[in-house]
Amino acid sequence: DPASVEAESLYRRAAEHGDDEAYNNLGVLLWDQGRVDDAELAFRRGAELGDDLAVANLAGLLEERRG
Repeated sequence: DPASVEAESLYRRAAEHGDDEAYNNLGVLLWDQGRVDDAELAFRRGAELGDDLAVANLAGLLEERRG
C-alpha cells in the first residue's frame, strides 16, 4: 500500500541499518505517493551503496521528471 506509514517506517529503519535494497524500496514507495524529491534522495542513497535497481529507478525518475 503506497500510503502505508508502517511500510515507510520499516524501510527507513532497514535503510538506517545499511540495507541498500531498503533505500530502493523506500524510493519506490515515496514515488508512488508522489513524493518525488524524497524518492530521488532515497534512490540516490541506494545507488551510492551499490544497488543496481536504485540506479535504474533513479534514472527512470529523472527521465520522467525531465519529460
